[in-house]
Amino acid sequence: MLQITDYREEEPDKVFSVRNGITLYDSAWKKLRELLNKETKMIRISLEPSGCAGVSYTAQLDGQAPSDVLVDFGDGVSLLVDKTPRFPSQESSGKFYSDWDFLEGLHLRYEESIMSSQFVMDNPNSERGCSCGISFKPKDYGGKPKSCRT
Repeated sequence: MLQITDYREEEPDKVFSVRNGITLYDSAWKKLRELLNKETKMIRISLEPSGCAGVSYTAQLDGQAPSDVLVDFGDGVSLLVDKTPRFPSQESSGKFYSDWDFLEGLHLRYEESIMSSQFVMDNPNSERGCSCGISFKPKDYGGKPKSCRT
């Protein structure tokens, strides 16, 4: 009996570039370039209080604001991250963190499979994630978790 195995060797996702503390992998750079070729805006990555661990990622096309860190990877691929403090500290009353405080050091990849495609964020500022994968708790984040069902 002849057995045929479908074997595709995938190349490892290599680092495309590191800019302003954000590491972008080839997979994410290619997908962002494809998305941004159709627009003149940039991609804003931000955090929103959400989920049982505390915050979740959001991304949208946007223009630059004065409070933004611009992370330019060249060839029309730029990310925006707000540095306005708005997330309360768990340990220090009156101290607040910005999106940038919780996103600096981020590693960004893009993955595609038969069932889904998504940007994957590996964040060194994450203390823990929730079991359903909707949110994570940044180190020293003092906000109140919410239900993942909403």
